[in-house]
Amino acid sequence: MKKAKFYLTLSVGSDTANFIAILHPIRNQSQLNLHPRKFYQAHYPAKIPAGPHYELELLYFFYNDDEIVITDRLTDFHLQIARKKQKIFLGWPKRISNRLQAQRVLIAWAVGIISVFKSGSDFYPKILDAADLNDFINKISRIYQIKIKELQEMSPH
Repeated sequence: MKKAKFYLTLSVGSDTANFIAILHPIRNQSQLNLHPRKFYQAHYPAKIPAGPHYELELLYFFYNDDEIVITDRLTDFHLQIARKKQKIFLGWPKRISNRLQAQRVLIAWAVGIISVFKSGSDFYPKILDAADLNDFINKISRIYQIKIKELQEMSPH
C-alpha cells in the first residue's frame, strides 16, 4: 500500500471537469484522517474500516478551467475536513480496500458532483437507489452526458 495521486478528467457535454486527489493508504485506525466515531460510525454505524483501507483527499476541482472553491459547501459536496491536518477528504464511510475501488469511488463522487451542479439536488439518494457504484456512474453519466476522458495514477510528489 502506497500513496498515489489521481488525475481525473471528465467531459460533460462540451464542458470539461478536472479533479486531482491523493490516495492515502490506511493500515490501522490510528492512521485514519477522518474521525473513526464522528465520521465513520456516524455515517455507517458500527463499521469503522478494518484492515487495509484508503481515503481520498481532494486537492483540486476545476470546471472549464475555473477552480471550484468548495470549502464553504462541504456538506453539499459530501466532503469532510480531516481531524488532524485540515485537509479536505471525500466523505465515503465504507471501506475502500484497493486502488481500483478507490478509482471507482473518485469517479462516482466526481460524476455525483457534476449532477449537483446540473440539477441542484444531492446525489446521495441516487447512490442509494443504484445497484452499485458502476450502476450509479452509468445512470448519471447518461443523464448528464458525462464521459471519462482520462484517469491517471501518478506518484504523489
